[in-house]
Amino acid sequence: MHDTNAQVTVDNPTSQPAAEGNPHDRYFHIIQNANDAIIIFSRDGTILEINPKAQQLFGYAPHELVGQRFSILVPEDKREAQEQAWQQFIVAGQLDAVNRVFQGMFRHRDGSPLPIELSFSFESSERNGTVAAIIRDVSERHRFEAALQRHADELEHEVAARTRELAGSEERYRMLIDTAPDAILSVDTTSTITLCNKKAEMLFSYARDSLIGMPIAAVVAEDVYKVLQQRLHHGETPDPGAPIESTGKRSNGTVFPAEYTIAVVDKDGSAEATLFVRDITVRKNLERELQEYMLRLEEKVRARTYELTASQQNLKEKVAELSVLKEVNEALSSAMELDEVLHIILVGATSHHGFGFNRAFIFLVSDDGTFLEGRVAIGPSDSAEAQRIWSEIIGKNYTLSEILRSYTTKNGRVDSYVNSIIRQIKVPLDRRDHILAHVVAARESVNVRDAHMHPLVPSDMISLMNCNAFALIPLIAEDTVLGVLWADNAITNKPIDEHDIEQLRSFAVNASLAIQKSNLIKSIRSKVEELDRANRELKESRDLLVRSERLAAIGEMSARVAHGLRNPLVSIGGFARRLLKREPPDSPNRKYLQIIVDEIDRLEHILIELLDFVRPRPLQLQQVALHRLLEESLTMFATELEQRGIQVVRDLRAQEPCLEIDGEQIARVVQTLIRNAFDAMPEGGVLTLRTAGENGMIRISVADTRTEIPDDDLDKIFHPDVAGRSGSGLGLAVCNQIVSLHGGSMKARRAEPCGMVFDLYLPDTESQMTCTG
Repeated sequence: MHDTNAQVTVDNPTSQPAAEGNPHDRYFHIIQNANDAIIIFSRDGTILEINPKAQQLFGYAPHELVGQRFSILVPEDKREAQEQAWQQFIVAGQLDAVNRVFQGMFRHRDGSPLPIELSFSFESSERNGTVAAIIRDVSERHRFEAALQRHADELEHEVAARTRELAGSEERYRMLIDTAPDAILSVDTTSTITLCNKKAEMLFSYARDSLIGMPIAAVVAEDVYKVLQQRLHHGETPDPGAPIESTGKRSNGTVFPAEYTIAVVDKDGSAEATLFVRDITVRKNLERELQEYMLRLEEKVRARTYELTASQQNLKEKVAELSVLKEVNEALSSAMELDEVLHIILVGATSHHGFGFNRAFIFLVSDDGTFLEGRVAIGPSDSAEAQRIWSEIIGKNYTLSEILRSYTTKNGRVDSYVNSIIRQIKVPLDRRDHILAHVVAARESVNVRDAHMHPLVPSDMISLMNCNAFALIPLIAEDTVLGVLWADNAITNKPIDEHDIEQLRSFAVNASLAIQKSNLIKSIRSKVEELDRANRELKESRDLLVRSERLAAIGEMSARVAHGLRNPLVSIGGFARRLLKREPPDSPNRKYLQIIVDEIDRLEHILIELLDFVRPRPLQLQQVALHRLLEESLTMFATELEQRGIQVVRDLRAQEPCLEIDGEQIARVVQTLIRNAFDAMPEGGVLTLRTAGENGMIRISVADTRTEIPDDDLDKIFHPDVAGRSGSGLGLAVCNQIVSLHGGSMKARRAEPCGMVFDLYLPDTESQMTCTG
């Protein structure tokens, strides 16, 4: 408990106001508009009267408290200690309780706790005198920093509350004024200060004798003075109205932020105003800090949004690069002849849909491995020819696939200039002072930015190629250098950066495999007729190997991209979710933050599927009851199946198979097939689950009544580039991979009379084991 500083005298609280002109009227008016609860009680602790603020604070009507012990307002577990304190400070006559402020916990009528500040004043020092308790609810102070606006509303409500009439003497009212926490000034119609309390002396830095008789304009701002004049001279009602935020002036000339509540009372036609002045320096500082914090927060949101946009743009560029690689690789996979493969490589390097270089040249290692010779090239001879060719392609709006087909059917009838150049180049591989031989020996890419300054670029080669900057990428397959890819921007002179080199490296991996494949095909064709069947089987194995290596290369690159994106996505997602939680429900930023969070979740899901595909998890084999696994998978979608009106039909084998499988991964496969099935039946349908034995395998069939899948898509439904309806396109590809790791397979077929069936075959191991649990 802490100190306070005054005494007042209390008359009979039920008596009528004093005669006209009695200072009692003035103090009575102040009490009625006081911001704090006031309770008058006898020295033995019996409550005599409460003001309206006390009624509001504690929730009691006057008749419920009058006659009760003052300790009724204290929590039950603290009443004994309060009574002891009462005996010590009040009953025992230790009047040092005056001039002290006590802090503690009172209780509301409904039992809820009320943190308060309490000060006492006495009518006299006699033991039968009355005591006035000035009580302030300080819970608002405790919550102020966390809810500044709510605190301001509470302050407005507090100063707007009207208090009821209190009887009492001038001495007691003066004590109440002097112990009030706000500065109080009374002003007459001449705008002269007629009364002030101790808080006013401290706030404005004037002695009481100096303040009384001083024009009010000397201590308040002009806008407050104008409002005061309006209310004093134009018949304003006594309602104090909303607080006015302005400034006050101290005796030393300094200005401080203040909040004014002006109450006007009419006395026989003569108005008198009371100003309640509160120093709001702390609140203003907090508001300023809050505003600065909001500005910093907005800046962080803008920065994070920019980072996310840049990340999304980078992801789009990566997807575009993968799309280019996919289209070129598809063309390469269908090309058999070496010349066709070489033309596809060159078109992919120079097409504006591809990597966009002006020219491209391919040098191949001779069959005996002793020299590197120019083989084929693509590119215009000058800017005029380049403009004509590029305008034609852009004007016809060719796709990359169409450009690949158009170039590969012209049989070398175009770009004769660059082809005449490349046929002149033949470099011995033991010539280590030549840039082309160096690339083959070192097996490293080279980005030549200034050929004239490069020690390994011969001057005659610069003149022949008519180019001073170019990139050289070794074509390596199975640890063998097959040749070198040259790419330049001799027409536009656009610089070649490291990103361009990285793209060419990724492209060269599959180009090398395609060249090697065509060489192998050429070698196979030279075999005798009697080995035809063996050659076909070898070709099929080789094709599978090439495709596996190609997918592995793409997968490894995809894994690097996914790992590179995952960490920044996790960070961006965390910050976005944190910002979303802090945004109020009606904030305009909340919608955009929710979009950011949803998109990040979707990107993270795509990256997880991509990593699962390129780096499958090891199998954790255990005995699993198959029908139980299927039922658990169906249970996960029970609500959605019912909502979509989908009927589930079970046609399960009589004897439940018990298989040695990774239950979690096989469940994931079944759940993917079920989800794909009901996603394909938005208007409802029939979902059928079947199990059966077939040729030493257990077949699990998931059938639906959807629209049938086209033949072109059906043939490659489990390929990673076409599987799935949304997301990463890896759903069925990952499922097929999981089943393959179990030694099984997956097939897709049409159902009768309509719909699709997905069959999942797993090795039948049930005869060797018994399910447990």
